[in-house]
Amino acid sequence: IVTHNSKVNESSASSINDDDIAHIRVKDNARKMGDSYVLEIDPAPFNLNEICSSTSIETMKGFMECSRDFNGSQCCFDPKNDPRSCYKRNIKICNQYDVCRVLISADMPLSSISSSGDDGNVPV
Repeated sequence: IVTHNSKVNESSASSINDDDIAHIRVKDNARKMGDSYVLEIDPAPFNLNEICSSTSIETMKGFMECSRDFNGSQCCFDPKNDPRSCYKRNIKICNQYDVCRVLISADMPLSSISSSGDDGNVPV
């Protein structure tokens, strides 16, 4: 949903209740709708399928890149009846982030730091 955006800062945050904060917990681009603030989701990067591919997230770098892009869309993955969910108001954009579901069940890869030894094991 792309409409008038208003930045939610500390001065305006004092007038926002706990439910509203849940709506804007992912980032601070939100717009007032009635008595609450509705999170606006940026469109997914054009190459999100590559960034969040199962092969890419096997590396720490790939995992972190995918996580960074997923961060702005977390509310898309809240249960649809959860008041924090932004899915209903952002269906098309949230569907673009569907590839990020891989992060929900993925373990963070082990650090890619290796020793200078030939076996690739980190010395103890």
